Amino acid sequence: MKIMTCRFLFVFLVIFLAESVLRVPNFIQAAERITKFHSDIAIENDGFMTITETISVIAKGKKIKQGIIRDIPVQYDVGFYGLKTNIPIQIIFIHCDGKDSAYKEESYGSYKRIRIGSKNVQLSTGSHTFTIQYKTRQLRFQEDHDEVYWNATGNAWEFPIEQAEATISFPADIPMDEVSAEGYVGALKSTNQVDLTIRIEGEKHRVTYSTKDSLKPQEGLTVVTTFPSGLITKPSTSEVLLNDPFLMWGSIGLVSIIAYFLTAWLFVGRDPATGVIVPLYEPPENLSPAACRFISQMGYDKECFSVAILSLATQQVLAIRENKKRYTLEKKGTPTDSTSNGERQIFDHLLHGRNSLAIDRKDHLLFARAITTLRKSLVHEFEGVLFRPNRLWFFGGLLLSLAVVVLVVFFAGGVKATGIVGFLTLWLTFWSCGVVVLLHKVISSWRAAIVGDSAMSQIAGYGSAIFLTLFALPFIAGELVAIGMLAGMTSLWIIPLILGIVTTVALFYELIKAPTAAGRLIMDQIDGFAMYLSTAEEDRLEAVTQQATTHQHMHAAPHTIELFERFLPYAVALNVANKWADQFKDLIADASVSTQTANGSGYHPAWYHGDAWSVSTIGATAAGLGSAMTASVAAAATSPSSSSGSSGGGFSGGGGGGGGGGGW
Repeated sequence: MKIMTCRFLFVFLVIFLAESVLRVPNFIQAAERITKFHSDIAIENDGFMTITETISVIAKGKKIKQGIIRDIPVQYDVGFYGLKTNIPIQIIFIHCDGKDSAYKEESYGSYKRIRIGSKNVQLSTGSHTFTIQYKTRQLRFQEDHDEVYWNATGNAWEFPIEQAEATISFPADIPMDEVSAEGYVGALKSTNQVDLTIRIEGEKHRVTYSTKDSLKPQEGLTVVTTFPSGLITKPSTSEVLLNDPFLMWGSIGLVSIIAYFLTAWLFVGRDPATGVIVPLYEPPENLSPAACRFISQMGYDKECFSVAILSLATQQVLAIRENKKRYTLEKKGTPTDSTSNGERQIFDHLLHGRNSLAIDRKDHLLFARAITTLRKSLVHEFEGVLFRPNRLWFFGGLLLSLAVVVLVVFFAGGVKATGIVGFLTLWLTFWSCGVVVLLHKVISSWRAAIVGDSAMSQIAGYGSAIFLTLFALPFIAGELVAIGMLAGMTSLWIIPLILGIVTTVALFYELIKAPTAAGRLIMDQIDGFAMYLSTAEEDRLEAVTQQATTHQHMHAAPHTIELFERFLPYAVALNVANKWADQFKDLIADASVSTQTANGSGYHPAWYHGDAWSVSTIGATAAGLGSAMTASVAAAATSPSSSSGSSGGGFSGGGGGGGGGGGW
């Protein structure tokens, strides 16, 4: 009984195993697959390659229903700091079973996707042969040789390939005895050269590659053939550079940004026509020195606060005491009817309940609040009434600029959104905004230094500009390093793209501001007052006045010490302090003689006490006082803690060509 049972189990096991073994090839035979992939690569003297791919498949209606998909790379790294180039693919014909086939070309990142077949036609079950012929220019040109480095099948097929072949045909003038060949099979990065047969057929001017075994999904055949250089026409450097997708998409993006800002400027940024500038012997009515500067610049800067302090001093509300470049504000009185609202708020913030206050960082919160209060007061009173900053239009352009950078980096060349690229792009967009603002301040400081109206004021201005430039350098360096890293991961063209965007944004930050019609009239009056402050010849002023207006009765007030002090804050605000003071140098010299003290100091304004006041260089002293006050207040408002291929070098999947495909 036991023997019978054992025999029965043995027979059952043999039958089961035999059936299982017999079923394996049937299962394999039933699967959709590529039975043969042949790539015929014809090299031409002009550097182009004509590729004919013959792909025989078994369709079962599972993944291969209407046809197949072939993905062909069209973008490659040229090996120089991430510089990439677009390689056009020209489709010559596509056949299915020897007849013209419908197909559709699609952009798929760094690939051209060819969808072969029609959605309205179902392929029959069984064997079908697809033929794709296209032309491209993807030879590689080295210093000592040229080469075909071509991924013949691609490594991204979702089907196994039972047999893969590639044939490279050369022009007749290529010496075949100087041709060498090698190849790789397997998964991406594989260096397997064993499972491959290579034949160099000199009389036929061709090299043939054949795989020994079938290829699994995601495996492919890559061929490398080298030949003497200089026999095939090489593309020029300009062709390689201009084919970079970042150049094309970056240029489109930059042009879009410029077009947006130009459109915005045409709609809201054009200034009304300037009127006739007439010398004005008084400041525009109810405008403080800080207001004149704020309106003329259509924005706030740190000098607005220092001229407000100077204005309070000339009104005898406070005094400025200087000792070894350290300044102290001393209470002398209370604001008057002529004190502007912003000046009154500064006084209340700084000297309410105290008799003096040193301009020092230990009180940085106090100064920061006073500065914020003045800025808000000026914005509330004049912005939108006398000029429009058009911030919504500007921020629209800024958002467009950020979008262009992101889209170009991630989509122009099929760059994958890896963590480092994503983080660097996001960080760089926000960092660039800060750098733009900082560059604007640096440029403004150099502009102010260059237009200084005396050697002393220029020296002070250059000192401030150099300091601000040195402060900005680490931030600019960080910007450049980040751009360089991004260029290494994307393309060199990203550098001029970002620099072009930053320059455009910084330029239109100023251009997009526009005065209103009422604001233009006030600005003309401010310009007229600045003309009076900066012109010494009274006869010339009278002549200009008579030519420009019918109001013949307008005359400049007699020059007095009181007039000099009264308008000095306006002169500092409008960058003409030196010219204004020079008009009074003789008068001040006479006053100094009559008020000579025992130590020979001569005239001093009642609101200023310090060693920096010099009668002999009154113009430079007046101009330098504003710059020094600005630097001191700016420092005081800052928190103390916040300062500062061939020869064995190839692999499967390398070189040109490649891609893969599937069914649909």
